Amino acid sequence: MSSLSDPDFTNAEETTATSANSNVDGWGLRVVSSSDILVYGAGHYSFFNTYSTTCSNQGNGEACQGRIVDIENSSGISIYNLNTVGTTNMITVNGNDVAKYADNLDGFVDTIALFRSG
Repeated sequence: MSSLSDPDFTNAEETTATSANSNVDGWGLRVVSSSDILVYGAGHYSFFNTYSTTCSNQGNGEACQGRIVDIENSSGISIYNLNTVGTTNMITVNGNDVAKYADNLDGFVDTIALFRSG
């Protein structure tokens, strides 16, 4: 619903490490037109896609979901200790993927100790 700023995936194209997903999945966290938001200890896990758990296996490219945290038209956003599983792009800001799992490997989970956005 546009009045609630719901995301519109009708023309979106999913990109994952394996391109196995043909549609965009839902966001785990979405911050829209907000300021001075603090998030402490967030865990967003996507363990399966199409009833298969192989996309979340360690070393399998985190291919269950393309994106999980979305920040749009917002400022002063701080996220402390973001952990994800099965997600290729951990944080997207104004449509740009700014944090990828491959840059934040931490065993089974992918971890960002601190993320700050303007």
